[in-house]
Amino acid sequence: MNRGAPRDFRDIYRLCHSGLCSLENCWRLWQQRKIAAGDPFENPEAERERARLAICTHLVRVAQARPAAKINDVAEQADAEAMRDWFAHTVCAGVWP
Repeated sequence: MNRGAPRDFRDIYRLCHSGLCSLENCWRLWQQRKIAAGDPFENPEAERERARLAICTHLVRVAQARPAAKINDVAEQADAEAMRDWFAHTVCAGVWP
């Protein structure tokens, strides 16, 4: 199942930011899930790059649909900005400015 709900981004950010899981381990779990679902990788690096681009594209759509500046709750706004910044500098480095 491909999700990509805003809460999925928030969950990954919080797991990694808290130190409970590394970004690399998240990618390993993603790969294990794909394999368990019967979706073999012919080229793991190409699959990961496609997934990374899909993540970044979807995150841009989420940010456009709900701009941080329009979030009324100050704490929620700061959390959204921090999460989007983290993704921009980790997962989306070189893809999303």
